[in-house]
Amino acid sequence: MASWGDYAVKAAYVIENTFPPQELDDTYCLVVALNLLNAIVKQPGGRRLTSYSYIKGMAACLFLWLMYHPQRAVRVFWDKADDVAYFRICGRQFSFHYVPLLHCYAAEMVQLGLQAQLWDGVRLQEVATGLFDAACSGLPSLGIDECRRLTDLMTHFSWDSLKERVGAMEGVKQMPWKQACHGCAGSGMPRGEKEKWYNLKQALLFDGFDRDCYELRRHKDCWKAKVVRYQGDNYAAMVELLSPGKPQWCRMPERLLEKGAWYYVQRTNWMWKKLSCKRALLLRAHYCNLVKKRKCYNLCVTYRIACYLALCFPDIRFVNVLNYTRFRVRRRTYTYLDLLRVPAGSKARVLKVWMVVDLHHDLRHFDVYSIPARLFREYQEADDYADFFCKVFKNGRVGLVAYSRFHLLPAVYDRVEVYGHYARVRNHDGKWAIYSLLQECFVTDFDYDAIWYDHASYAVLGTVQKRIVVIHQMGTGRKQGEMTEIEDC
Repeated sequence: MASWGDYAVKAAYVIENTFPPQELDDTYCLVVALNLLNAIVKQPGGRRLTSYSYIKGMAACLFLWLMYHPQRAVRVFWDKADDVAYFRICGRQFSFHYVPLLHCYAAEMVQLGLQAQLWDGVRLQEVATGLFDAACSGLPSLGIDECRRLTDLMTHFSWDSLKERVGAMEGVKQMPWKQACHGCAGSGMPRGEKEKWYNLKQALLFDGFDRDCYELRRHKDCWKAKVVRYQGDNYAAMVELLSPGKPQWCRMPERLLEKGAWYYVQRTNWMWKKLSCKRALLLRAHYCNLVKKRKCYNLCVTYRIACYLALCFPDIRFVNVLNYTRFRVRRRTYTYLDLLRVPAGSKARVLKVWMVVDLHHDLRHFDVYSIPARLFREYQEADDYADFFCKVFKNGRVGLVAYSRFHLLPAVYDRVEVYGHYARVRNHDGKWAIYSLLQECFVTDFDYDAIWYDHASYAVLGTVQKRIVVIHQMGTGRKQGEMTEIEDC
């Protein structure tokens, strides 16, 4: 049985030597070859053999060719709502999502009277090799140099490659793609739009482990989550960045630091902690704004952009900051199929709350400006999510809601004050307690007449019958009662 690599170069050979199609058989071979590549790219290591840029780009070329050079037994249609291009030929329907350029030709499609199609539910990628073998038998043996050339052509296919091919297609109307398809951020782009493109680029490409230091923040929160890499000779700089103005016991002794590792400050005790990959993602989900030159760039994207990228890059995952930061539920990452299962009425579908997890750096060379214009407009119009913990009021009482949907505290309390990952809560008897927003439970009883933070002693203090007690001491681990944290960000 041929390997995926063999099939990939054979499919590319068919496409390169058959396009543009002159007969029905040519068109069918082209479609089954593209269908095969669409199956191969989703396999482990598939993006080393071909690329979505090549598959979608050549699907666009074939679609436009058939628009202006129709064949009697072939029907094409573009579903604008779901951004799907359909090819119906020889009794079979082939579909390709997010094919570029087609939205530029929407008016032309209406004038040419393309007949509407609905998906027939048949997944032809599952039988892609069989369809290809049956349609494209008798192909010549390809030498090593030809295989390398075709693989290089597919993996390096770009926006410019697509424009060049469409521009050379006889009879195909040329469109002002730069304006209609936002080909790149040119000088004519409004400043606000440029900022959004730059923000989107940060959201998709930011990793953190390729930087020596960075800073994250959360809306409506004064805490600065700073991360610094220890390089062997920058201990003094780390102290200045991580613990400015903090007592000496906050620092981790230099002899305990691991060269090349990243460190951040735990919020509950100000101590330094080594940053693992898992902890880095949790930290980023909690503080989802990257600070660069005093500007904040939100690291979340919209649901539809998440679906688009998950479909194009099957190995990447997404987290939803509305649930990933909760310690009382199982944390999960989302594949493309998981994203499709998000309920239609869910807030996660309309809020900008999805964060990319790109462990294999699949997006490293991704052209952000290739994202469909309508998806970018939706991203541009969506506000950054900021209502992580909000007070709710009823009959003169106050409660607390997390992430716009989880009712942490019913509206039965006299007062609620949110400080970082804790809330101070006063009941109707005038007694105070501390509630952990991460554990989603009270970590003290309603024992205190007052609770405050004392800057001189670096401690959270309280009064019980006019006696001052230490509730939580920063750094030393000294705690009173059950004021503990399962995890810390």
